[in-house]
Amino acid sequence: MSSESIQKDSDTKSFDEVSLSKDTQSKILTHIVNKSLGDGNNINGDIKITVTDGDYNFTARDASPSNLDIKASGWQDSYETTVENVRNSVNQHEVNGHVLKGIPGSDSEHYKAYQMQVDHPSFETTTPRHQSTIMSLFYKYANYGGVNILNNPKYNSLFYDSGGYQKYIKWYNQIYEK
Repeated sequence: MSSESIQKDSDTKSFDEVSLSKDTQSKILTHIVNKSLGDGNNINGDIKITVTDGDYNFTARDASPSNLDIKASGWQDSYETTVENVRNSVNQHEVNGHVLKGIPGSDSEHYKAYQMQVDHPSFETTTPRHQSTIMSLFYKYANYGGVNILNNPKYNSLFYDSGGYQKYIKWYNQIYEK
């Protein structure tokens, strides 16, 4: 059974729809990111996910190559906790991007971690809502870095086709049109 068909099942619930302790969520997420699935997202090292309070989905702020401790919280923007979304976000963006390749989280450099995430083949297996959110953030941070991703035909297509444009405009209007 595919993840997509599981998501459409009315019995399927996201973390924010069920009452699971933070410890249980941490164990589930840790298992997901470390499982060898043949999707190109395997990391040579043990990733530990710790669910905390915060205003982010995942962050590698406290992680290092020898301590792959990733924090998770909140499920911002109705984050869908599918295996594909979690592995693409944690293994590609947080661990490969920020921790192992050393991409800073600063506004002007953060887009490079999103670019790694989008360029990885697993991005195509993530949910449409995940893709639109990531493309919106990729565009936003690339602009901060002085890079126009829309000059790249692949990114241009993904940005508009995924709904990233609509999410970006909504965010922009909330920030600048008060």
